Amino acid sequence: MSWCQALDVSGSGLRAASLRMSVVAENIANADATRTPEGGPYRRRVVLLGSAPGLDGAGLRGVQVVGVTAAAGAARRVYQPGHPDADAQGYVQVPNVDVPLEMADLTVANRVYQANTVALQTIRRSLNETINLLS
Repeated sequence: MSWCQALDVSGSGLRAASLRMSVVAENIANADATRTPEGGPYRRRVVLLGSAPGLDGAGLRGVQVVGVTAAAGAARRVYQPGHPDADAQGYVQVPNVDVPLEMADLTVANRVYQANTVALQTIRRSLNETINLLS
């Protein structure tokens, strides 16, 4: 495995974790949004990840973002007759965002980001040591 391949793998993990954290933050920010430009309540979004193609023909793979899509699951109905978006029966459709679940996802994405940062720092130190030995 070359240094460049290791950097590519860790870099792909950083990019994926960063996007996951951004999407989770958006979900939390819209946890109470009952009205969107598309109509209806906000729908939780999730990041779809897949393995990246092998780098330089090697078996080494990174991660790539396949897409960001709305999560499965319908909006919940909550009885709030005074709400401006309530239907005739007094029910409001609220987003399918579960804040504790989002916080858990945020923690996982943060740990993945930290792990890839440590890997990049280790690679950098190794490269510096190699350059110092060669000088």
